[in-house]
Amino acid sequence: MVKMIKMYCMLLLVISVLITSAELIAETLSGTVTDASTSQPINGATVTIVELGQSRTTNSSGQYDFGNVANGTYTLRASATGYITQDIPLTLPKPPAAPTGLTITVGNRKLDLDWNDNTELDLAGYNVYRSLTSGSGYTKLNTSLLTSSMYSDTGLVNGTTYYYRVSAVDTSNNESSYATKSAAPSGSLPSLILSTNTIYFDSLNFGQTKSMTFTITNSGSGTLSGTISDDQEWITVDPTQFAVSAQDGPQTITVTVDNNILKQTQGEYTGIILIDSNAGIETVKVIVSATCVLVKPNPYNPNKGLLTFFGDGIVPGQTTIKIYTLSGELVKQLTSEAGKQFVWDGKTENGEPVASGIYLYTYESPKEKGTSKFTVIIK
Repeated sequence: MVKMIKMYCMLLLVISVLITSAELIAETLSGTVTDASTSQPINGATVTIVELGQSRTTNSSGQYDFGNVANGTYTLRASATGYITQDIPLTLPKPPAAPTGLTITVGNRKLDLDWNDNTELDLAGYNVYRSLTSGSGYTKLNTSLLTSSMYSDTGLVNGTTYYYRVSAVDTSNNESSYATKSAAPSGSLPSLILSTNTIYFDSLNFGQTKSMTFTITNSGSGTLSGTISDDQEWITVDPTQFAVSAQDGPQTITVTVDNNILKQTQGEYTGIILIDSNAGIETVKVIVSATCVLVKPNPYNPNKGLLTFFGDGIVPGQTTIKIYTLSGELVKQLTSEAGKQFVWDGKTENGEPVASGIYLYTYESPKEKGTSKFTVIIK
């Protein structure tokens, strides 16, 4: 709208742009002309699109209408007798207004942007740009137009200042000028430390249940929290959730394996415990050797006595146990007599003491045969 001032008054020209095609090849251009001092409509004012040489005369309501006008940049001129002529630059289609009310909420390694909704009827969405330098080097963060007036930027570096630009885009792909703001994320970062990544349950007899533990420690700051799950029915963990501050010290997690559910008498079986936390994901591997021929003590120190083989798989007088190094070299062969236990003194067939390490043993009887392992630690 152009307001005109009589003699020394001015015209007030109101421009209305209406989108009329999906391709936005042309738009409808119309409006009103009023007196700037009285706001009364001016009848008979001339409105001209200078570049096109097209003119319209306002009616008694001060209205004019050019109909469809091709996209482009124009000068719209309003004139009337006794008024100062007004020139107004005009671009079709008109881009949206820049977003207003941009705010940034600071978080731990993230910044949450929020702004007011634009009100244009042909609004398509928003773009968000970020840079580490004010005024240059901006990269668009969204791969497609944002349809809501908010954006969460995550995975940032605490203490680093990030510079943002937010623009509005209409259905003609016209982009507004920018709303700008900067901020630096901050917060306390937890750190997940496990006491082990493997739990070896040695030998587990058929029907036997056994528990072992590992610990979770927060070596950073803030609160370390998350969940614990497993991938096997025969494994249970307790607790299944945790929240540990740096001041709490290690939190103990109990892992129980149940051979009533596994129902195996020989072989090695594995499962995975998943620790999913706000400081990342870690896993603990659970290894179980199912057998009916067990050893004790394990680990075994030959300087403190004998290693005993026992279990339901031993048939008196009909069971053979062979001890091997990990490379497959035979260390000792044992044959049972009347009892249901074997003992070994930690020496080879030649009577030489064995070295510290992991040893395999095989067992065979009319009831079963299998393989397991034990550890020798000489102190």
